[in-house]
Amino acid sequence: MSTPDEFSDEDYKVYSSFLEQYNTPNVVVSQESSEENYASAFTETTEDVKQNLESRYPDFEASLFTKLIEVNLKTKFFDDKFSVNNKMITLITEPELTYISELSKTNTYENLESFWDYFYKIHPQSQGYVSLSLISYSENKDQAVFEIWNACGGLCGDGGFVYCRKENGVWTFIDAFLLVAA
Repeated sequence: MSTPDEFSDEDYKVYSSFLEQYNTPNVVVSQESSEENYASAFTETTEDVKQNLESRYPDFEASLFTKLIEVNLKTKFFDDKFSVNNKMITLITEPELTYISELSKTNTYENLESFWDYFYKIHPQSQGYVSLSLISYSENKDQAVFEIWNACGGLCGDGGFVYCRKENGVWTFIDAFLLVAA
């Protein structure tokens, strides 16, 4: 495991509010923050998501998406500080994912399935694994947006944006907007 970078307790509370949404007893999280950056890759779609959020949540700060690109210019490594009731959170490293993928030397569908067979033997009752971007916070730190990518099988996965709000001092998952789903 790589040496974790510094994250605030607040960061882990935001992420944990989202991770609670998985309906599996085990949630596997990539230790390395994601640099997928849908915010810049899907500019038109990102604009649609911003407008949707603004129409549904009048106090939504659209600048969160601009900040999202800025805060994710550098990869960071998470620590095992996620806190989700009744779920085991496991960090997975890039070397572990590489090891699993090297069990098969070709990229055929059959070998891709063997990757997932092995993955689920190591991480049973999980959702696959999720990669999280760094968080973009509103000015007064009561709103947060980040990106996710969840891989769960040969042709199974999704990715997009997560919106959380701090309500009565507690971070709450509000909405997810998937831009990629398979």
